[in-house]
Amino acid sequence: MNVNKNICYVIMPYGGDDPVKQGHYTAVYQLLIKTPAEQCGFEVKIEKASPDAVDIPKSISQHLACDELVIADVSELNWNVAYELGLRHALAKGSTILLCNKSTQKQQRFFDIETKRMIPYNGDDMNTLMSELESVQRAVKNAILAHKEQMEHNAILSGNSLHDAYPEFADFMVEYLNTGDESRLQIEELTRQLEACKKENAELSQQILKAGLSKNTMQESIHSSIKRALNNMQYSGTALIGTLRNLLSEDNPDYERIGEILEKGLMEGHLTEANFRSLYQIFKGAGIPQLTGLVLEIAAQNYPKSLDFKSYLADVYSDSYQTYDKALLYANEVLEVSFDPQTNQWKTDCRNIDSDQLAGCLNAYIGLDRYDILGTVCRQLIEQIPQHTSLLLRNLSVAYRHQGNFEEEGKTLQRLIKEFPMEDQTHSLVSQYYIWKGDYAQGYRQMELASALDPEDTNYLIFLAGFVLDGRLFRKGEDLARNVSDREELLRAAVPFLMQAFLKSPIQATLIRCEEFLLRNSTKKYANKLMDWIQKGATPFGIEELNYDSVRYIIGLSTNYDEALYNQF
Repeated sequence: MNVNKNICYVIMPYGGDDPVKQGHYTAVYQLLIKTPAEQCGFEVKIEKASPDAVDIPKSISQHLACDELVIADVSELNWNVAYELGLRHALAKGSTILLCNKSTQKQQRFFDIETKRMIPYNGDDMNTLMSELESVQRAVKNAILAHKEQMEHNAILSGNSLHDAYPEFADFMVEYLNTGDESRLQIEELTRQLEACKKENAELSQQILKAGLSKNTMQESIHSSIKRALNNMQYSGTALIGTLRNLLSEDNPDYERIGEILEKGLMEGHLTEANFRSLYQIFKGAGIPQLTGLVLEIAAQNYPKSLDFKSYLADVYSDSYQTYDKALLYANEVLEVSFDPQTNQWKTDCRNIDSDQLAGCLNAYIGLDRYDILGTVCRQLIEQIPQHTSLLLRNLSVAYRHQGNFEEEGKTLQRLIKEFPMEDQTHSLVSQYYIWKGDYAQGYRQMELASALDPEDTNYLIFLAGFVLDGRLFRKGEDLARNVSDREELLRAAVPFLMQAFLKSPIQATLIRCEEFLLRNSTKKYANKLMDWIQKGATPFGIEELNYDSVRYIIGLSTNYDEALYNQF
């Protein structure tokens, strides 16, 4: 495990069941923690409140052990926060910033941590919180910048009594695990390479003896082989992956250096299938398609029986017209697709494939606009690999639509609804079908079902906001009001979907999407109301004049969804 650079993890109270407190701590998180941390270049993460949790989740422990920075709000003497802060102090020398409400500080002494710096804020209500907003944000930002300077100079100061007592402890205790793991891997790799050297040198010795060369020459060759084996270790397995991940996480990655290390690793690193999969994920995540394709090409050559790499290649190469031919070649190879001149049709002999491999190849056909192959292959594979019927039917409906065969698209969607009514993607596709037919009411109802089945998907919520404005419809109670001409009334029904999206995913990217939606629809007034709502704590249903019936209806659906419910739609 490595330290997660530029990740800031937050531990704080959530407000329990009190909606006022929930709104208060949402504002503290957004304004006093998340904003200054992001301004300093950190990605901010926080666990969602889980009142039913019995034990601390494993993910929390991993964040506390591995994330570069932790910000803890110790207000209200919350037991969970105290326990998590104790874990962090045991696991990290410093790299922890403390905040606390002034009223809590007055009521209780923090004996164990009172000698450590704690940033106070006046947060009994929103007015007092906003009155000191700039000064508290500046204090948090200064603390983060001080931490970054310590990290850059490898001089982290102790932030707790445990590391004061044991200064020899590592800055991050997870580094001890890395040391042990890397040492074991290095020993294994060294042993393997030395065995190879022994075999190589035994053969070399025979050649030397036959040639009558001196013993000194043989010793020089042995020395050279061992040196080469040791040098190659830094480019093998986990060592290579860790180095590349760290280089790519820097603010301004040195791509020339990354290329040099990758080249060495691919040529001399003796990489396993798992190593190649990790490299694929690293470069795909970094958005470097050229290196992603290169890694997959070499992986496919080294492991020709692996379908993973070829299906990945099909998907990656379908994004560029320069590699269309390769994409088609790989997709056809993985799915065993060929053209039968006698029937003038494509056919597939595929009988065994996992869902990721199948999805990669089907995505490739869509990217290549080869809907003729996509439709033919999907129809055959539904019979040959029925365990993937849902995925195949969804892609078959896409093929029919792009081929203009809307009657067959409708039949395929009917089958999807009948056989897979509990999959949100089913209803999303059906919704698109009804929109194309101009039936916004049915399209809206199907998108409601999709959102009810996956309430965390913010895309569905933002789509529904668009439905309200474009289709001129919304819920009044449980009834669907249609052909609404009052623009202001439509906006009052659409904005709650954007609020719900932000509540589900309170991150900057969601806020930007919501703002762009409102500005694109010429609603600066509601964009300002949305920002004001967030600054005041983003409480559910927190803007009085809005119509929340549509959102409440979906919340009710997600709570009481029944397999037979779709029949009424």
